[in-house]
Amino acid sequence: MPSPLPQYDIVGIGEAPQSLQDFTGVTVRATGGIEKAMTFIGGRPTSQSATEVCQALNNGVIEAVAFAPHAHMSYRTIEIGKWWTTNLNPGTLNCPIVVNTDALASLSNKEHDALPGSVDDALAHYLSHYNEQIMAKLEPILNKFGIIRVTFDESELAALRDAVAEPAAQMWIEENTARGLPAQSLYDLVKSMVDAP
Repeated sequence: MPSPLPQYDIVGIGEAPQSLQDFTGVTVRATGGIEKAMTFIGGRPTSQSATEVCQALNNGVIEAVAFAPHAHMSYRTIEIGKWWTTNLNPGTLNCPIVVNTDALASLSNKEHDALPGSVDDALAHYLSHYNEQIMAKLEPILNKFGIIRVTFDESELAALRDAVAEPAAQMWIEENTARGLPAQSLYDLVKSMVDAP
């Protein structure tokens, strides 16, 4: 089952960036494809465990953190940060929920059917809870801590997508098509859902 994490946002200390060029030289806790995006715009990505991030940000070891909204709240980066990106959307991470195949095989038929049969309800609950319990708290928390909202120009974001996201997507499509998966169809489906108003 997927764990549909939302797009990450970046919270940072110091002067709020006015353009993507202002990330030049900024040390950002970023991993995976987000690390590549930060490198492309001149940032200096670093990988740290989530539990170390708050102290590193507080001590100035790092200047910004890319997390999903719930992680910013959980790891208290939002309490230290001075600014927040509203539309950078540098990516997210794949965070699946998996079941051990031996354990699955040991279940009775009824139990075996119940597990995958509960995925749709579980996803619906997850999305509802995330929107109603996490995202609904975001703006009030940003306001409480006086966080400056940073919104980037669409032309800058389009250039970033063209240079980083599109090549990464094409590489993923090629690799997974070679594995016999309907990668292009999956990509098109997800993209149509993300792009929908």
